[in-house]
Amino acid sequence: MKTIVQTGLVLLISTSLFAQTQSPNKLVLGAEKVNQQATKTAYVAQEVSNQLHNAGQQVYATATNVKSIIALFDPIRQLHRKRKKTGDSTTTLEPEVVPVEVLVTSTATPMAQSPTLVEAVSPALDNVNAVAFVPENHLYNPDGSANLGNQNHEQFGCYLDMMRGQILDGITVATETQSVDLIFAATDYFNSQLPMYALLTPSYVKNELAANYYFRGPNYKDANVPPKTWPKVNESEIALTTISPVQFERIQNNNQLAAIVQQTQGFKSYFESRTKLTGKTFAVKTEMGNRTCYGLLYVVEHLGTTGTNGFLKVRLKVTGFDANSDGYPDAAMYLSK
Repeated sequence: MKTIVQTGLVLLISTSLFAQTQSPNKLVLGAEKVNQQATKTAYVAQEVSNQLHNAGQQVYATATNVKSIIALFDPIRQLHRKRKKTGDSTTTLEPEVVPVEVLVTSTATPMAQSPTLVEAVSPALDNVNAVAFVPENHLYNPDGSANLGNQNHEQFGCYLDMMRGQILDGITVATETQSVDLIFAATDYFNSQLPMYALLTPSYVKNELAANYYFRGPNYKDANVPPKTWPKVNESEIALTTISPVQFERIQNNNQLAAIVQQTQGFKSYFESRTKLTGKTFAVKTEMGNRTCYGLLYVVEHLGTTGTNGFLKVRLKVTGFDANSDGYPDAAMYLSK
């Protein structure tokens, strides 16, 4: 009996000791399990954070892409349409609209990477073939060009407002002097059998004595060159580009225009040529505190010479300003003086 009791006590003590040795192991295993769960939770949280970041980057990229494709503004076609009567009022003909493909990165699934093309509707500011352009008067042509006369022309003014695509003569320019970006002049004064054609900036004409010679002709002498008396003038710059007429047609957005302007060399306050300007494209920039404009001036045709019938048929593409961030140029921004 005593032996049985002793054996029972030994078993009880052994069981107790075994239980004591096993409890710490169970605690360790439990802690490791909690650790693993916490690590897994942190990983999932990081994945969610990464996906949200990627989605945000895709949204940002989409917004940047939409902004980058802001169309150029064609002020001649957009602002000089013939007006039609509606009842007792007069309104400008509505601009045509054409579909434009916009690159958009889908964010419906955070990890999606494939870009898709969606269709948006944009004003066709430079689409010659969409709807016939009916010009408001004889200064503008159905092909979307404007008639820029030399300083001697009887009908067409020699002053060009790039932002509004407006041709100004000696009368209309009197109250619009700060809107002029370029002046076209032609003369036979420069002791040569060939005429001299020049695109002059207002600041050059106002401040340089040599500018007087470009104005020599039936209408002007040294004493009455109008820009000489203007109180303030635009400090524009001009340079001849290397792009062809076909390439000019292909330029459709701000990024493309900016690239052309940045890559063009030799900006000056005037450009002169002994040959006609047909087919040439010029980069023009005006950078001032109250006026910023980057544009391309394409000479469709140069007609006449230095007399009262000499003029240029020109087309314009200028920077598209988007004040309300809808991706399209705002015509109202080009109407302020």
